[in-house]
Amino acid sequence: MNKKNRNVNVSNNDVQNENKPETEIERAFVEDPLFRFFKEWQNVIFWGILILVGFYYGYNKYVDIRLNEQKEDADLFEEFRPIYANIVTLSKDIKQKELEIQKDQGENKDVEGKKKDLDNLKERLTKSLTEAESRIKPLASSKYYSTLSKLYSALIKKTGGDLKGFESEINEIDFNNYQSEKDERVRFYKELTNIVMAKTYLDEDSKVSEAKDLLIKLAKDGKYFNVVAYKTLSSILTGDENNELASLKEGILAKYPEQSELLKN
Repeated sequence: MNKKNRNVNVSNNDVQNENKPETEIERAFVEDPLFRFFKEWQNVIFWGILILVGFYYGYNKYVDIRLNEQKEDADLFEEFRPIYANIVTLSKDIKQKELEIQKDQGENKDVEGKKKDLDNLKERLTKSLTEAESRIKPLASSKYYSTLSKLYSALIKKTGGDLKGFESEINEIDFNNYQSEKDERVRFYKELTNIVMAKTYLDEDSKVSEAKDLLIKLAKDGKYFNVVAYKTLSSILTGDENNELASLKEGILAKYPEQSELLKN
């Protein structure tokens, strides 16, 4: 009987010994509150780490996509620029050729050759306008080039004689609110659009007053094209209107003293 009891006791001790830590280090882990915390919340911690890792890789992927989109948009714009530069050159050549033909006709000279050259220039301009419009259109939805693309689209339509299309594209830019624009890149383009519109209005006798208003506002509140607006005004204001130039100049110097050299005549 005693022998049996001893065997039972030995067996119970073996079970207890199996459940107990075998070393002091293991015992310390079991009794450590941090270890018990990790053991109790191991599933939550695991999923938390998994989510963080997923977020990290997901964010990096997002950044890569945005950078790729930005590069693609930049490449598209770089491809567009020489096409538009060619449009500007062709437009100047057409005007020059028209003046030559007009002069030669007044002197009773033969202009048939120059008329053929003019027709050729106009045909090339039409093709360039079509190509430019197709190249700039994809940038309309771009985060980085949407405002600029609208401005170029407007200029393309104006060069092609589509004045309604020009006005429609320009109005989409909402160029008068550049003061409240937080994106400096967009503000730059909106101020540039103001200069374009002022130049457009100056070419129409009935809208010269509107051109002056745009330029005065830009000289007062502009950040990038204030000096350009001031210089343009100095060339068109006359009489009593010149008194306003001194005030505009003082305002620009007060805000941007570093532009003093640009304001010198």
